Amino acid sequence: MSITAIRGLAPKTESNTSGTQLNMENFLALLTVQLATQNPLEPMNDRDFFAQLAQLGQVQGTEQMTRQLNNLGNMLLEGFGALGVSMQDLGMYQASAMVGKQVTATRQVEGQTEPIEFTGKVEKVTFKDGTMTLSVRDSASGELFEVSMEKITSISNG
Repeated sequence: MSITAIRGLAPKTESNTSGTQLNMENFLALLTVQLATQNPLEPMNDRDFFAQLAQLGQVQGTEQMTRQLNNLGNMLLEGFGALGVSMQDLGMYQASAMVGKQVTATRQVEGQTEPIEFTGKVEKVTFKDGTMTLSVRDSASGELFEVSMEKITSISNG
């Protein structure tokens, strides 16, 4: 949807994937154009005007909340970095909490195109080739398999 400028009021647009993002500047430009071009014999109903002002408040509140959440996320990442905690450390902590837990995972079997699912207990966690790997002992066969975190489909205390 394109918006044409009336009397030099061209709303500022921000690029996004859908092209339908409404920000504060766009909303104000649309409201200004609407007020400037309304029929003087049939002016905007008070109720409609206040409803649009309420929408303006919602847009402003959403923008402010998004900024605050982004700031909070950045502060958390900076805080972890200041403490000497990396994302790798957080992943290792998450994986280590799985030791002793019963997990269901998938693994590739040689000669088969589809991975198979198995259940077993996590015995240890290693960091290999940039990937967190869990050593899981298969409950049915007793074999020890190494699986990446992405292959875990469920976890239980079992």
